[in-house]
Amino acid sequence: MPSSKPEARPPAISLSRPTEVSRASAAGTIIEDLRGLIATGAIGKGSRLPTERDLAIVYKVSPSTVRESMRALAVMGLIEVRHGSGSYVVEDTAKIVTSSLATAMQMEGVTIGELISLLSLINERAAVLAVTRATPEDIAGLVAANAKIVAGESPRDILDGVVAYLTGIVESAHEPLLLVFGRFMVQLLDRIEIDLFPPDTAFWQRLTREVGTERVEIIEAISAGDEAAAVSAVRRYHEQAVSRMQANSDQVGARLSDDRFASVITALIGNR
Repeated sequence: MPSSKPEARPPAISLSRPTEVSRASAAGTIIEDLRGLIATGAIGKGSRLPTERDLAIVYKVSPSTVRESMRALAVMGLIEVRHGSGSYVVEDTAKIVTSSLATAMQMEGVTIGELISLLSLINERAAVLAVTRATPEDIAGLVAANAKIVAGESPRDILDGVVAYLTGIVESAHEPLLLVFGRFMVQLLDRIEIDLFPPDTAFWQRLTREVGTERVEIIEAISAGDEAAAVSAVRRYHEQAVSRMQANSDQVGARLSDDRFASVITALIGNR
């Protein structure tokens, strides 16, 4: 069999910096400089950065200072280090946003009820956009997701349908940043619900059946291009969801800063 050649590394971008970096704040300056170049697109997603040695020459600092800066950028989620290949700008920008959002929600002690309310606001905005932007494929996806919820024969099947349905609403808006926020909150809520409620199929069938009318009304309103009806149906759906959760659990007021949710959030961010 012919031997396969190792995949060639893409060429590193070239950087030039005419002014010398102050030694007192060298690492911080490099971090902010590269962060700005990445954020503005001057260094594109997926680009391979120069080697630490080359960056040290550009910034007129020691390789150890550059290494410190690279570690900080990696912790920030802006770059990823591939051993034997180099440092690359991440392509999945959603991970950067969701990591910061999750941290802020934990630090502020956001409750599960507040998480649902925030998701409601996002979906209301998504509904406004979806009435003019949703494609026939988007509508078909919402119909299929709703059918999956109704036909679900296990808690996981049902919840997979719920995730697909709620994500489908924000996808129908065709607004990238809205999708990043909405998708993360839907997935976070899904993980938390698994932890809070019993793994009982009958329970989940009853809980989702009680908001089935609202799910259908959302689809019909978006399909008909009726903004007021779509927003109203989304709002009622989430209000009913909070009400049903409160009736079945005393944990709606639980905070995301609680220790039991820490591993859930960490795993979610890590899997993105």
